Amino acid sequence: MKITLLFILTLSSLSCLAQTYSQKDFEAIQLPQDRSTEWYKLDTSLDKAFSVAIINNKLVVRADTESVGKIYTLPEGRLMALDMGEWVGGLTYKPNDSTLRYFYVNDKPDTLNNKYFNLKMFISKKDRILNYFKGKQLRIIFGDIHQVFFYKDDVLLVEEVNDLEKDRGAILNLSINKDIVKYTVMTEINDAPHAIATYRYTIFVATLRGFYIVDNWKAKPIFESLSWYGLNPNSVAILDKEHVYVGMHCGYAMIDLSKKSLVFYKHKYNSN
Repeated sequence: MKITLLFILTLSSLSCLAQTYSQKDFEAIQLPQDRSTEWYKLDTSLDKAFSVAIINNKLVVRADTESVGKIYTLPEGRLMALDMGEWVGGLTYKPNDSTLRYFYVNDKPDTLNNKYFNLKMFISKKDRILNYFKGKQLRIIFGDIHQVFFYKDDVLLVEEVNDLEKDRGAILNLSINKDIVKYTVMTEINDAPHAIATYRYTIFVATLRGFYIVDNWKAKPIFESLSWYGLNPNSVAILDKEHVYVGMHCGYAMIDLSKKSLVFYKHKYNSN
């Protein structure tokens, strides 16, 4: 699917509504050791989550307006990515062409339906994603989809795979051509991916417990056993090829890839 025109609405980080914070609102600390007293304070804190972005070559930190879903608008229609955790979400598609009702998803026949409507009972009434449950949609994938992103001319999906043995995930390629929908695995990641950003042709992935770089569809771990897994990384922002920021609960992290080092910036007004 060639992207010629693209508008993206990401419900988890609506910049026009989210409060912006100064870097002076945070203090640099080392990530607490796993299961330490300081780790538990962060893990159980009632403080908010923060998202990161690079705007005009400067770091911007905002309060993250958390949602279980995100909406992405393509020239062909609208995608809804749902991350429902234990309730399991997925990816749905609502075409702009109202005459399309029947589809083939990876060569299997399917149709527009209301299969996701029963999930509404598990979603907060304050969550804006509820506004997008109206009307029938095509369920493409059943599972937790953290993010849809755009790489070169491709639409890619970030999928978390939950099983009893370990957390893991994958990056999938999605193509839509009228009633033909296909997705294929481009690379697998040995942890649950949470947020992704691209820099030139390199993909940077913040996972539940680590940080990976994907180059030529090979996932290389930079960190594999970080104690931020209780802080749920939600966004990745790339300043340059060496400096990367990751937003999460209670603050954000800065990674120096040249030194393979990480500093956590804790919100100073953390209630704990």
